[in-house]
Amino acid sequence: MYRTAALLVGRDVSVLSALEASAKLVREVMYVPLSCNVLTRASVRRIELIHQCGSKHNPSLDIRILLPIPGYSSSTFPPLSIKIDAILSTCPDQRSLNVLPSYSYLKSRAVEVTDAPFVHINSDSAAPEDNSDVTPASGLYGTAALGGTFDRMHSGHNVLLTYSACLCSNRIIVGVSDGPLLCNKVLAELIEPVDRRIANVRTFLMDVKPTLQMDVVAITDVFGPTGYDPNVDCIVVSQETLKGGEIVNAERRKKGLKTLAVETIDLVKEEGDDKLSSTDLRRKQLGQYQHVKDSQCTVYDPLTGPFIIGLTGGIASGKSSICKRLSDLGAFTINCDKVCMFRDVSPSQYEAINSWDMKRIDQELIASDQ
Repeated sequence: MYRTAALLVGRDVSVLSALEASAKLVREVMYVPLSCNVLTRASVRRIELIHQCGSKHNPSLDIRILLPIPGYSSSTFPPLSIKIDAILSTCPDQRSLNVLPSYSYLKSRAVEVTDAPFVHINSDSAAPEDNSDVTPASGLYGTAALGGTFDRMHSGHNVLLTYSACLCSNRIIVGVSDGPLLCNKVLAELIEPVDRRIANVRTFLMDVKPTLQMDVVAITDVFGPTGYDPNVDCIVVSQETLKGGEIVNAERRKKGLKTLAVETIDLVKEEGDDKLSSTDLRRKQLGQYQHVKDSQCTVYDPLTGPFIIGLTGGIASGKSSICKRLSDLGAFTINCDKVCMFRDVSPSQYEAINSWDMKRIDQELIASDQ
């Protein structure tokens, strides 16, 4: 298995079929140059399907589709953010590098590809892909805007950002949720710092379409720049956040700003038709060491801690021993078995629990035992 790779797909092969055959060969990032010069609505739909397919066959795979950028000199483009370890191709030999469309700029942005290991992908013939909608989709708007938490970036974020980058020709605005917008999030204390989330979004966009002006900013309300910027042309939402686009336009009408075109994408699904979400990814982090710095736990804060650890297990599994060890290290402990024994919680016990007065809780429990 390779850490990163570029997937090169011949024109006579379905990119979805090639991705299905190669997704499990790559651990982290796969770059996919699109083999088309002009993006149409059909090819944009294919972008959604590529991310859906990648998520199905390798949920942890970060797919970055290199959008066609005709008319630009590759000398002005930065290199790709991650070095490519291998070339995966549906062509039988490395000549596939020579037939890459010039506008993909893969060879100029990743000079290592000429020496990278070459792996031929046996991709079965697939049914022809739907190319019936030839309506142009690239650069329909000068400026496109979108928003989200962008915590632990996954395929859903990737398709949203890629689709938005397709639609705009000059500028993309990305609002990254912070502050009050995080308070009601599940496991908000595990959300990545906003600076890291902003950096991840910028890095992704620089790989996908480096010609755009990128305004990636923290936002503390649902509007962000769309609430005041007169130069925004469209807002990109998912089926789940379609109502948010309507709220933004209502706010803009109040302020005398032009209403925005609303572009909608489909949600990326996990196996079982559940939507892929950062919340689920945060839940999977429970029980894993998070490398939290001591300074983050000195004062209680709902986003930074101190953190609550739930300790469960069967009879004689060692819960008491672990609790004692944690207590010796300075942790406050609550024995839920004893708490559950209270038929009627006394006012002082209720007040202690509500105020997070751990010493008083301990005293109440001791008094109860006595």
